Amino acid sequence: MNSNNNNNSINNQLNNINNNDNNNNNNNNNQNNIINNIVSQDIIIPIQQNSNRIENEQNQLNLRENLLVNNNNNINNNNINNNINNRMEIENEENANNQFETKINEIYNNIFNMITQEKNKIKTKKESLQKICNDFSLYKKQEIESLEEEKKNLKGLYKFFNKVKENDIIDLNIGGTHEITTTRNTLIKYKNSILAALFSGENKLPLYKNGKIFIDRDGESFVNLVNFLRTGKYPVFKEQIEENKFFDELNYWKIPIISGSKNIK
Repeated sequence: MNSNNNNNSINNQLNNINNNDNNNNNNNNNQNNIINNIVSQDIIIPIQQNSNRIENEQNQLNLRENLLVNNNNNINNNNINNNINNRMEIENEENANNQFETKINEIYNNIFNMITQEKNKIKTKKESLQKICNDFSLYKKQEIESLEEEKKNLKGLYKFFNKVKENDIIDLNIGGTHEITTTRNTLIKYKNSILAALFSGENKLPLYKNGKIFIDRDGESFVNLVNFLRTGKYPVFKEQIEENKFFDELNYWKIPIISGSKNIK
């Protein structure tokens, strides 16, 4: 009996101990619950709220950063575009300046070439005028010398004809091919003829070699004319052409033709 009682006592004590342990456990659980509640309300919830707030702030910061990046990108793009536009404007201005400079150089070269051409033309005209002046001076000098020579010849002829009388002998050279000697009286037989006027002493007569008077006519025809003046008879011609030339010579010197005097052998 005593042994059972002891066992029961022990068991009761054990049960009590277990109950105490359970109570303790319950108390601990309650405490833990309380602590958890306290921690949750005072620590975890604020932490979560702070975490959410921090996350929100972080998101706002990210958003701002993105905005800033976008703004920076926009600014950079605008700067790049502005730089490109400025560069294009500078290049366009440089091109315009180059084109303007090229045009100015072209105009300058054209004006320079025109001036050079005009200078060359003026130089050529000046040289031409100088040549004309030189030629004119030479011509003037030659003309003066010729006039002086003609003056001397005229004086000589004047003296010559002052000395010539009607029966003075005159040497003639006809066309450089025929020479004939006759008298002044023969040559002026027809007073109204040109031949008479020529040898009247009032006209200048060119001299040939050895002082012979030069007559620029056909030699044979003029010799036939002088023979006609000497004899008063027309020559006898072998051919019609010779006769025609003779009468042409009479007509040239305005010597009257005697009708019915033509003779052809």
